[in-house]
Amino acid sequence: MVNTYKSIDWQAQWWPIAFESVTDKTRPYPFELLSIPIVIWWDNHVKRWNAVKDACPHRLAPLSEGRIDPSTGCIECPYHGWTFEGKLGKCTRIPQLEDGEVPPEARTAATVAAYPTTIAQGIIWVWGQSLQSLCGRTPSVDLIPLCPPLVDEDLICLDVSRDVPYSYEQAKENLLDPSHVPFTHHATIGRRSYASPVPLKLTSEVTLAGFQGTWERNVPASPMTKKHLGRVERETLFNAPSYMHHLISTPEVSTWTVTYATPSRPGQCRILARFPFKFPDPVTDTNSLGGFNTTSPASPLRGRSWASRLRRAIFLSIPDWMQHLQQNRVLDDDNIFLAVQERRLLDPAGSTSASWSKRYYMPTKADLFVAQFRRWIDTYGKGGPFGPLTADALEELDYKTLPDVLLDRYHQHTRHCASCSRALAFVRRWKPRILGAGLLIGTLGKRLLDVKLTSNRSEVVVVALIGLLAVSWKQLSRIEGDLTRGPYPPPRNAVESGRKHGNL
Repeated sequence: MVNTYKSIDWQAQWWPIAFESVTDKTRPYPFELLSIPIVIWWDNHVKRWNAVKDACPHRLAPLSEGRIDPSTGCIECPYHGWTFEGKLGKCTRIPQLEDGEVPPEARTAATVAAYPTTIAQGIIWVWGQSLQSLCGRTPSVDLIPLCPPLVDEDLICLDVSRDVPYSYEQAKENLLDPSHVPFTHHATIGRRSYASPVPLKLTSEVTLAGFQGTWERNVPASPMTKKHLGRVERETLFNAPSYMHHLISTPEVSTWTVTYATPSRPGQCRILARFPFKFPDPVTDTNSLGGFNTTSPASPLRGRSWASRLRRAIFLSIPDWMQHLQQNRVLDDDNIFLAVQERRLLDPAGSTSASWSKRYYMPTKADLFVAQFRRWIDTYGKGGPFGPLTADALEELDYKTLPDVLLDRYHQHTRHCASCSRALAFVRRWKPRILGAGLLIGTLGKRLLDVKLTSNRSEVVVVALIGLLAVSWKQLSRIEGDLTRGPYPPPRNAVESGRKHGNL
């Protein structure tokens, strides 16, 4: 059937790329957006993030393998040293020419496509069309899908991003589905014992802009909602194409789950997840027990109680990489099967076009948001950012269903997270040092024992030091593993010895 509705322009969007706080400002940052390789970098001279196509116009070497010239803030090609400024992508120097000056007749050919960038709510955003195609016009930042609660300055936000080995469509389908949480995320953020009917309903029409929905009635999906049964409000918003949130509000607390999905290439996207909250203040927020309270006015930090300020300070002292370890466990839960599901969704002809309606059996209201999102893709989304997946993607999708690929935390997260990268470098720097120190102490201790030059107390000290080093080495090895690969089998499949099944 021919789509007679207006369709979304996937390129004419602000797309979230990375959280600024964990993006390294000292080196180029490669990313693929809508199958276009781009590189972003921080220009310390003009205090701006730049984005250009990750291909030098000279001989197409990736600029992301180059460096940021500290004297100019320009990016330098690793192959022949051509340099480019980030605002318009103009080549500023060709070392192979006299004085390195770019002649006027070569300026157009030596220009690399530049993309508009901005910062909003701590996220680096890139427009999906080049400035050249926009004739130099900068898109309005009012088009950025912002998260409503983040206007509160007292709010804290847990953030994590991950490149997942399945498509934008598969990611959004999963993120819009609340009924999978008790089972998929059992033993991480869910419990099977919390499972219940999920009677979803729409509160708006499905339009080009997305849709909004809620639950027909309240059900005890968790201890928090069970306590306030009858006084719980739920909201799900899909702000097309990238933004989605779930909001659960009780008289005491409101909790937000905010996610963005950015299409990288067919069969891969980046998820940016945010969990906004603020600590309760018994002085000013008397109705709040935790989370983000939408019923109480935000109070200045100086007016908060010492207990609230202490909790906030302690929480903010926890390194980002420690928070990311826990959040990646949640994403691991989904990763292990969503790529397989997507592969199976492909019909024998090698296309997902209308395939979901033929292959999915969804008899309950719990799947309402999933079905509406798939219909939105069919009606307004041209079948997805890249159109329906074809048979050409089968080989790559087969590869992505291997557990080592699905749970590869290093390539999906750690390498593009400055905090986790620093933690991994620290671990790998100290592990051999600890091992060497242990061997040295053990060797010296043995020799001293052999010649009977040590007392019993010294022997105890040697053994204690070796034990401490062994424990430290083991702990660092565990952290190294957590930063590079997720666990398999997942926590939900762990044997619950001595406990009632489904209730840890």
